[in-house]
Amino acid sequence: MEAPESAQRKKPRYNNEQGRSQERRKRKRGVEDPPKYPHWGEVGLRPFLGVREGQTDELGASEMYRFVCRLDGAARWAMTFEQMKADLIRDLTEAPKFGRLIAQSKIPRLLPLRQPDVILVDDETLEGWLRKKFPMPLLYRAEIGGKSPALKGMTWERFWKAQLDEVPDATVGVYDYSHPDPQDRITDWSVRQIHEYWKRPAGERGAINVLDLENADGDFCPIAIVSQDVAQKALRRKLRTAGRSDSRWESHRKEFFLLSAANAVSAIHVDNGGLLTWAFAEAGAQYVEACKDDGWVKVELKMGDILIMPPSWPHAVFTPEDCLAVGGHFYTVSHLGSTLAGLSRQERYPEMCNESLEPATYETLAVIFDCGLYDANDHVGILSTAGSFVHNWDLMSQARAIEAAGIDSPKDDPREHILAHRDHLVKPYSADVLEKPIDARGRLANALARVRERMRQAIDALP
Repeated sequence: MEAPESAQRKKPRYNNEQGRSQERRKRKRGVEDPPKYPHWGEVGLRPFLGVREGQTDELGASEMYRFVCRLDGAARWAMTFEQMKADLIRDLTEAPKFGRLIAQSKIPRLLPLRQPDVILVDDETLEGWLRKKFPMPLLYRAEIGGKSPALKGMTWERFWKAQLDEVPDATVGVYDYSHPDPQDRITDWSVRQIHEYWKRPAGERGAINVLDLENADGDFCPIAIVSQDVAQKALRRKLRTAGRSDSRWESHRKEFFLLSAANAVSAIHVDNGGLLTWAFAEAGAQYVEACKDDGWVKVELKMGDILIMPPSWPHAVFTPEDCLAVGGHFYTVSHLGSTLAGLSRQERYPEMCNESLEPATYETLAVIFDCGLYDANDHVGILSTAGSFVHNWDLMSQARAIEAAGIDSPKDDPREHILAHRDHLVKPYSADVLEKPIDARGRLANALARVRERMRQAIDALP
């Protein structure tokens, strides 16, 4: 027996007249749909924590388990501007008749919206943010959509084939936190050994981390990062020829694969030398927990996601499932002041980083500051943090220089501030600073002193 015609009709979109009237009012007012934003916690961190709970015989693992529990309990999921905006739109459009007044009463408290914990980007917006001194991490979230800044991806099969074909017997440092003594946690394995170990069932292998396996399989770095890397621009400026003939150009940009087994942990640290960091999740998932002024926030990285962190951003990494990522470091003009500040802190507290400072860090920065790829606005950030590296730095003159640049009164003409404080600007540096340096740090100090002198000469040249 056939169903009545009324039963075969499509189910109405609304069950009552109120729903239809709400839709009409929404269209009439032109209310936009809530923006897309990340939905965190889909991979699940709790199973990861439970795996380590019963393994009390591994003192190192138990120690890390307790650390993870404490930090995870203190951290909250990162909030994006898009999520705050979506919550506000939902409150205003979906509230019942008498609840709408309550929703509207929230507007003064929500606007202006507070600073987000991460900034969502895509291929079109990333370069614009890299030109700025962005104060929190940038995140491309693949599930939201938008063109990915990365040119290509990687699979486990392709990764292992490339490594075994090219460098099967080369060694690389492997970190295993199951050892109770931190000094015993890093050992050298060959690529072939890592592959054989990785083929074991997950329950038969430890939570190892391989964090410095150099990428020899092409570039994964987003083009926007390559174009804004001021170190590459500065090194290229030193070339005497731009042609292929007699070229001495060597790219100093490096990429590294980050190979983390399920349950692996990287404890709280900052990355080396005040560099910016990018990481592209190729397979698997990771949790990155970052420190802010108001506490810890956590971000979930899944396949296709890209995270970019400002210089010296404290963070820890947890891996709930086997993860393959690729990443690297770079400098930007707008963050040069932040880089100097982070480098100075690392000199005072070297234990905050898992790596040691190398002469190449200072030498690269010296080249950057001598190349002059920054403008007057960037001088303020550079000079405000350079006192840790240049002898006889006059803090009062430094403060006057910042005031002269008009940073506290952006609406006024900066020239008036500069002329008003011409006599209080930085004093000429002592001659001993210009002597031939004996180390790489001295070369950086000289380069910063020359930055200061160029700024003083430019101000003296004003009419």
